Amino acid sequence: GVENVDLFADPKSPLLHTLQEVARFLVRKTFLRNLTTNHRLIREGEPVVVSVIVDNRGSQPQQGEVVFSLAPASATGSGVVFGQRLNKMERTWAENDSRPLCARTAKFTLAAETSQRIEVTFNPHLAGVDLWQLTAELRIDGQPIDQLVSGFVVEQPAIMQSAPKLRFADNYFTLDGRPLFLFGSDTYDSIYRSASENPLTWSAELAAARDLGMNLYENLQYNKPGHVLDDDDWRSFRALAQLTQKHRLVFMPGI
Repeated sequence: GVENVDLFADPKSPLLHTLQEVARFLVRKTFLRNLTTNHRLIREGEPVVVSVIVDNRGSQPQQGEVVFSLAPASATGSGVVFGQRLNKMERTWAENDSRPLCARTAKFTLAAETSQRIEVTFNPHLAGVDLWQLTAELRIDGQPIDQLVSGFVVEQPAIMQSAPKLRFADNYFTLDGRPLFLFGSDTYDSIYRSASENPLTWSAELAAARDLGMNLYENLQYNKPGHVLDDDDWRSFRALAQLTQKHRLVFMPGI
């Protein structure tokens, strides 16, 4: 620690301002969670229904607004790699590298120790971009105090059809016609069910796997009672499959 300098001697210092903002956030106890879309894979022409939960864990009622924005993801689709939450002191690529295609604002009033689910619908033109970034920003008194980032995939059959071709013949595995030692990883159903996982984080992880030299991506143990899967399940599988193909990895789904 620093013992020989008063870090907060200047009442106008950025450090003191940051400390005050953090203290206000902790006392207010109002934040966002569970930013989701109606599907992880959207088809051209379908609406994008977005929802987020505003939580007020504090002792005082809160009024504010949530600003939702939609923009093409960055070229790598990396976005926020493993941390979903950004505050106004930490905003990075979401503002600098993507310009919103459209935005929606929803106002709210929350009693103390309550939460509210807020939902908006986008009807954007999605053609030509396969991965989209969705941002929800919480504002109170006009000031942004919290932000979540998520994403969704737009179905593009051409990407699915461009996958690397894995074959086994004459006691050899070949990838796109070349004999190759397969190097991959194993993941599980948590990537579909965790609130912190979405196509934006999937794409970041797949890009990192490809950079490390992996060529096979396996996902196992997704199940439901009676092994009955609905349309949303199959869309999630297809979204992950499309991103895997995009990053030139062989997808090994275990359903």
